[in-house]
Amino acid sequence: MQTEKSRLKISLPLFAILLLAAALRLYHLDYKSISIDEAIGGLYAMEPLHRVLILTVNDVHPPLFYLVHHFWIGLFGSGEQALRSISIFFAILAIYALYRLGSRIFNRKVGLLAAFLLTISPWHIWISQNARSNSMLLLLVITVIYAFYRLLTSGEKRWYFLYVFFTSISLYTHYFSFMIWISQNLYVLFSPSARNRILKNWLTAQLFIGVGYFFWTPLMISQFLTKSRPMYKVLSPGFMRDLFDILNPYIALSPQDVLFWVGRLVFLGLLVAGCWVLLKRYNRAHMAPPQTVTFADSITTRKILTRLPILFMILMILGGTFFILPQAFELLEQQINTNPVIYASRIKPYHLQQFQLLPVTFYLSALFALAIYFLYLMRERIVTGLQKMSERLSRGRSETEKSGLSMGAFFLINSIVPLLLGGLVSLKSPYLLLRNMVIIIPVYYLVLSLAITSVRRLWARSALLAPVVLLAALSFIHFEEWNTKNDWRSAASVVRQSMRPGDTILLDHLFGKKPFYYYGLETVKPLKRYDARQSIEQIDGDVWFLISYRNKWSARRLLDCQYNRVAEWTFPGTNNKDDMRPVDNKIHLIHYSKSPFHLALQSE
Repeated sequence: MQTEKSRLKISLPLFAILLLAAALRLYHLDYKSISIDEAIGGLYAMEPLHRVLILTVNDVHPPLFYLVHHFWIGLFGSGEQALRSISIFFAILAIYALYRLGSRIFNRKVGLLAAFLLTISPWHIWISQNARSNSMLLLLVITVIYAFYRLLTSGEKRWYFLYVFFTSISLYTHYFSFMIWISQNLYVLFSPSARNRILKNWLTAQLFIGVGYFFWTPLMISQFLTKSRPMYKVLSPGFMRDLFDILNPYIALSPQDVLFWVGRLVFLGLLVAGCWVLLKRYNRAHMAPPQTVTFADSITTRKILTRLPILFMILMILGGTFFILPQAFELLEQQINTNPVIYASRIKPYHLQQFQLLPVTFYLSALFALAIYFLYLMRERIVTGLQKMSERLSRGRSETEKSGLSMGAFFLINSIVPLLLGGLVSLKSPYLLLRNMVIIIPVYYLVLSLAITSVRRLWARSALLAPVVLLAALSFIHFEEWNTKNDWRSAASVVRQSMRPGDTILLDHLFGKKPFYYYGLETVKPLKRYDARQSIEQIDGDVWFLISYRNKWSARRLLDCQYNRVAEWTFPGTNNKDDMRPVDNKIHLIHYSKSPFHLALQSE
């Protein structure tokens, strides 16, 4: 009876937290316009299934979220609310998963408080109302960390299978999942206690993850080789400051507000206190005894890891050879020209570059398959060598250090190391965005919750929690001011109501056409500097010119010389630090006409 009452006490607060989370995320779900990234992802997901895969190859992300979004749109539609509701679904699951993670590692109080902090986080609310893969990424990162912790502390075979499953689908969802995966491999490699207990099964699990990623490997390589551009974000003190601010509930307040700086001090103090409690009170956790039951040498494992890599290697060689043939180029051209709404009406240099690299990436993937095959054959030698190294490194350590799970290292490897790896990857590809750093949310909120719940007096815990709730409430009041987006919807509405047949919409930036396509405007032409004059001279009707981002060059002077300005509108712009900055924080729409009739109307 007492157990049932205690469970009821836990379940009711958790239910209330999940209900509050849903309410905060459903409120004003369609208040803001669809952003460029949301429009791109939505347009991709609306395509037929085979086209979703083809379009994703030309993107900078893996395909799983687009595929899941495709079926979601099929069920609920492609409106703004329906498009974004998938992120709310994953967000609610992530809050529940964080509660389970905190309850398992520490206790239910920590789990509940961590779930509550995630619920009232303005940043997570923003992620939940954004139709991108980051909400799904956070959920999968939490489940991967949970499975990793369970296999370390229990050693049960099912947690290896679950770890392989969740890690594989997370890698198919977002490339920042690699940061967590690599970090956890580093932990096992450099932790003597982990190596002594799980090394053989761990190595086999990693090979299974590699086998599961065979299908995307050549296309991932082609994306990284062709979609890189000079980095516009670096792992700098400024980036770390912005990341710390956005993790906390005071982020929607103005930096000029005194409470903003109070919030910084409060959460910095909680972070330091949480780390101290973690190292002092939870320095070591029980770890599973050395495994006697293993799946590394089972018949099923042997069949998969000796046959599939060879089969995949043959398929990759055939695929690389196919893309050398001229018929493959014709197939690519046909697919690109199928939907000019998303692509250009002709193959562009970066399409051609990616196509030309496909034979190389397929052959590289064949070598990757061969490497997995030989790693499995040499697993005994690898395990023996690492165990000998582990014995040397663990000499002089106490039995507790040899057998216990270091919680400080566990939390470090799931937070700081992924952040550093993300900064390293950004040197090649533009992935170091604040929204991609949701991967450190689980550890951060668990540490904060540990700091608050470790205070014994109820009044002291309440005193610590009160400013957190107050700052979150104030941020929610100012949430719409903080969470601004380019108002493509209003700009598209003005053009749609006023433009006539023969009119042309000109954009100063290529990406601006995506939200216009989403809002039903397809006569959109991005201007380029080298042929802008010729393009403008070929226009017969009126021009609707949209100025959205700060460029070193603009076609406004050319239009002012050849056209008469009829009217101009300004709309709110984005203040998201991940986005390119609009002109004076607004987007501008200018109506130009060659006809004097419009000028006469304007003078009247």
